[in-house]
Amino acid sequence: MSLAWTTVLIVTLLLPGLAFFAGFWARERYSRELVRSSAVGEVGMAVFVAIVLHLSAWQLLALVGADPSQYFRPLAELEAAPKLLAEEQSLTKLWPPLVYTVCMSVAGFAIGQLVAWCIMFGWLRPLATHQWAYDLLKEKRRGVVTTYVFTNVLESRRAMMYAGHLEEFYLDANGSFSYVVLKNCTRYYMKLEDDSPRTSKRESLFRVSNIGARRWEHLVIDGKYIANILFDPLGHIEQTDKGAARLEAELARQIAHLGRRRPRRRSRRVSRRKRIAA
Repeated sequence: MSLAWTTVLIVTLLLPGLAFFAGFWARERYSRELVRSSAVGEVGMAVFVAIVLHLSAWQLLALVGADPSQYFRPLAELEAAPKLLAEEQSLTKLWPPLVYTVCMSVAGFAIGQLVAWCIMFGWLRPLATHQWAYDLLKEKRRGVVTTYVFTNVLESRRAMMYAGHLEEFYLDANGSFSYVVLKNCTRYYMKLEDDSPRTSKRESLFRVSNIGARRWEHLVIDGKYIANILFDPLGHIEQTDKGAARLEAELARQIAHLGRRRPRRRSRRVSRRKRIAA
């Protein structure tokens, strides 16, 4: 077999392993490194996963009575055939290994996604280096996580602070925050003058709109400005005059809507009784 066909065969056999890590890294980015992160280590892990996937697939094919070699035998026949005949039969001969490679790559990607989910929320959680990060992700999926960011920006013995709802975050390999994204943000200061620090009044970062709520609003805080950060999974709900007025207006609208529907139901019942009596 020529060097070109050997290269094609090796890459084809490695694709399921590469697809596995593509699916894995698409969701899970903080898992514990089983081998030291390097090009050689990543290629070695891809080769190992690809071998496991191929052996498993061939075992399943053998159990159902299929011959796994039938998918790669056409490559050897194509290599041994004359050049003109090989060009004519290339599509026919390449179709079986192409179908096998695509199916194995899709299976590898799906298995990678499944393993990532098990690490994030399932029984493979001990493999995660920063397990607390997945507690945040899990809680954020359930509801609101209020976040208080204490920055290292100091001015006149005051430290800048931000509070808001956690929208997104990313960690580096050491578990430090690369950045944090907040919504519904407020800004205030931590006064460090006395022995017991106090916080100032909060100010909204975004102007209140009379039209309605925004579709999105994000505050991105770079990790180099974060001194400390606190997450509250219970969330925080503030009562405002504007919110109370909108709630009362909505309740009044619902009550009026129900009041208009009830007489119709009664009139229908009365008309039915009259028809039965007649």
